[in-house]
Amino acid sequence: MRQFFSIIVLIFFPFILAAQQYTLESPSGKNKVNITVDKTISWSLISNGREKIAPSEVAMETSFGNWGMDAVILSHHEKSVLNTLHPVYYTSETVSESYKELSLHFEQGFTLIFRAYEEGVAYRFVGNQPGRMVVNNETATFAITGDPDVYYAETDGFQTPFEGKYDPSEKLSALQGREHSITPVLVRYDDGSSLLISESDLMSYPGMFLQATEDGFRGDFAPFVTRESVQLLGRISPVKAPYFSKMRVRKRAAFLAETTGNRNFPWRVVVTADKDAELIDNHLVWLLATPNRVADTDWIRPGKVAWDWYHYWILEDSTDFRQGINTETYKYYIDFAAENGFEYVNLDFGWSPLFDLSRWKRKVNVPEIIEYARQRDVGVFLWMVWYVLDEKMEETLDRFAEWGVSGLKVDFMDRDDQRVVEFCHRLAYEASERKLLVNLHGMYKPSGLCRTYPNVINREGVLGLENNKFNALCTPGHNLTIPFIRNAVGPMDYTPGAMRHVTEEEFDKNWRFPAAMTTRVHQMAMYVCYFGPLQMIADSPGLYPDEVLRFLEQVPTTWDETIVLEAKIGESLIVMRRKNDTWFIAGMNAGIAKEVDIAALLPKPVEFSSVSYWYDGASLDEVIEVPDAGSLFPVSVNSNGGFVIILNP
Repeated sequence: MRQFFSIIVLIFFPFILAAQQYTLESPSGKNKVNITVDKTISWSLISNGREKIAPSEVAMETSFGNWGMDAVILSHHEKSVLNTLHPVYYTSETVSESYKELSLHFEQGFTLIFRAYEEGVAYRFVGNQPGRMVVNNETATFAITGDPDVYYAETDGFQTPFEGKYDPSEKLSALQGREHSITPVLVRYDDGSSLLISESDLMSYPGMFLQATEDGFRGDFAPFVTRESVQLLGRISPVKAPYFSKMRVRKRAAFLAETTGNRNFPWRVVVTADKDAELIDNHLVWLLATPNRVADTDWIRPGKVAWDWYHYWILEDSTDFRQGINTETYKYYIDFAAENGFEYVNLDFGWSPLFDLSRWKRKVNVPEIIEYARQRDVGVFLWMVWYVLDEKMEETLDRFAEWGVSGLKVDFMDRDDQRVVEFCHRLAYEASERKLLVNLHGMYKPSGLCRTYPNVINREGVLGLENNKFNALCTPGHNLTIPFIRNAVGPMDYTPGAMRHVTEEEFDKNWRFPAAMTTRVHQMAMYVCYFGPLQMIADSPGLYPDEVLRFLEQVPTTWDETIVLEAKIGESLIVMRRKNDTWFIAGMNAGIAKEVDIAALLPKPVEFSSVSYWYDGASLDEVIEVPDAGSLFPVSVNSNGGFVIILNP
């Protein structure tokens, strides 16, 4: 009998070893991940008892072998984490961190880590081998169940400004054969639940695009760059702006990254939301990022910026100097910022020769401008193209610090391959060492860098307001889509504040005098509804009426508490945020006029001494201001309008 049993064990032992299964649940059990290790490694996601992601293969092909094929588990480890975190700045003064984690350690020299949170799940590869390593390819698949709607920002190739158009949504089945999408990508089911797919802790590795497949998505990654050169005419039409240029990739390798074999790779992130409001107030990408590496953060000052480029340096007021890129114009911006409590001004394109950041142009005396601003407690940001800064980064940053510059607006990366990702991290570190803020434009989506280096105060990577200068894509529906997708993974420099307004039917792009397809109050509401620790005041100083400036002077850019009162992607958003003892409530609308009764929406009693109101008037430009109401009252909101309310303590 013993001999017979031994024969049975020998026959079936390979099959016993072949398939190993693990289950990981979030603390409440809402999200469950099932992991299977067989010939390949796959995972699936069940959220609220419903399978949302069917078994999906993961692997990493490296010069040390295929991490995922015939992998043998040596051991596994589980843990639970419950913390209260205190960000340097954020949408809340504290963030709760609660998750369960499973680490699978493999004989081939790598670890695969899964985490399950209430707000979603994530996994990452970790290399455990010394020495240099080449990553040839990565398999990251997401087998979506059913045929849900998908918000998919299609783009051609890997060189892109990451300014995708997400609306309207399409069925998953309709996306096959299309170009890949930038991330995040939103999957939305008929019951209102959704998945938001993105990544976090992206370092020294290409970012993830998503390619639609027969059963969902697969990750697509920019190969390693072997040759690049400057293209003098950049992505903006040469008819409009022949002076812009970009670094164009000329040749790529047959692999993704050259790196070390002992490191963490990016988290692959799936946010799970039962309703649209949960997309606005989720923290998963931030939570998964490497914690703050900047020891002294007292100097980091979020705030608002008087911006020049959107309105082409046209001040709209009569002046005794010639308006344009010159010292007198920038002193005007500084006075405008100081009078209205704005922390910064921005010197965009033209303050220096494009390819030389060591000097300024004849009509722009940068030291004089900076000193004039310093005397008025206003900081100065300087714009530049990334590859020019990269040529002499440390020398240039030393010079900027010596000049007294507050921050850098670095533009036209238009890529997320390993080369550009490494540049961004090196810039974040070097700038932090010199107490310089960084605002990244022409930039890929957030992946937690603002947590690791909080001096990276904002980033673009969004189809923003500037597009009113050269296309008709910034519709009200678009404005009510991006907070649920792009802004859901991190800070967003949409550059709000348009003060010219037309209907969608009347809209025409205009380089010098751009207009928005919204009401004026819709633009004001963005300063509360959108999260961006550095917020532009985009339009000409002379266009802002006193009633708008009274609001902009008060509204902060970071928050101590956030509550979403109403949310429907593409249609409406009402957000309530607290700074110290003051509550700011704002709503944005797209498509349907309605009456809003905030008193009926408040989730808890709020004490206040008086209420300040701004809401839509009869025309797109009219702002009705009620500065000292004794109580809350319903307001009418235009079909593409908005409102803002301050509950004074």
